[in-house]
Amino acid sequence: MTAETKAAVELEEIRRILLGPVEEANAARDERILNFIKSETTASAERLERMEARINELAAMVENARRTTLTDLGKAIEDLAAQPKRPIVETRSANPNTGDLHGNVQALAATRNTR
Repeated sequence: MTAETKAAVELEEIRRILLGPVEEANAARDERILNFIKSETTASAERLERMEARINELAAMVENARRTTLTDLGKAIEDLAAQPKRPIVETRSANPNTGDLHGNVQALAATRNTR
């Protein structure tokens, strides 16, 4: 072995002694980080699936409520159509003072202007 080769081997041995524990710690840390990311990704996917299922349930409930409301409105319109039509009563004959309302407002305005 030449001196250069022997020096390179010794240098590699020193590097392994000094940096070996750091590299092992880094590899273990990287493994823990990857495991954490995998578990969080799995948990997030499960939460998203539960949320999607709940949204689908709510959409079905809204659709059922909409159909029920439309059915009820249809029945109400049908009931109204079945009732006999009543003649429209003129509002002045129902309340005889209604015609005087305009005159009363004008009289009130006139008294305020004279003060």
